[in-house]
Amino acid sequence: MAGQNLELNACFNGIYSNCQSKVLAFVTAKCRDPEDVRDIVQNIWLEFFALLQKRGTDYARSPEALAMQIAKQQLARHYSLAERLRLALPARAPREETDGAEEAILATDTYEIDDAVANDLLCEEIRRRLAEKSAQTRKAFALFFGCDLTIAETAALLGWSESKVKNHLYRTLQELRLFYTEKG
Repeated sequence: MAGQNLELNACFNGIYSNCQSKVLAFVTAKCRDPEDVRDIVQNIWLEFFALLQKRGTDYARSPEALAMQIAKQQLARHYSLAERLRLALPARAPREETDGAEEAILATDTYEIDDAVANDLLCEEIRRRLAEKSAQTRKAFALFFGCDLTIAETAALLGWSESKVKNHLYRTLQELRLFYTEKG
């Protein structure tokens, strides 16, 4: 039994290493909201592993094709469920404010923690500003910066011209730079 688990894990890890970036790029390009990408990709690989467990490692004769098929199914499932939930549930409540206790604790710690918190706050502010952008701009950012794709690869996945990708990236980066240079 332990030998089968080792073989299964080795098979899955190899397939994951070879196909992960393609699946991530595909899901990022096809999803409606880039915020959904992590959940969808996680479900794809969970389903893939469960399928290998159930059917055996020989079942995945063409692992990339199987992963892409599961990705398409997961996208369809996710958005049909998301649509039903959107109609049934109210919009998300705003994030709760803290009472300041966290800041008091951090003030007593070292300079490195202050840097880490400042960096986290900066990243959160950038995420918030990017969230205000269109889904298309967020997809371009996720593919280019998150998936390390080239301008040409990003354009191909989104069905855009390279100049459109460059314009979306450049304008958004300029807005972020302007905001942070004014903010100091």
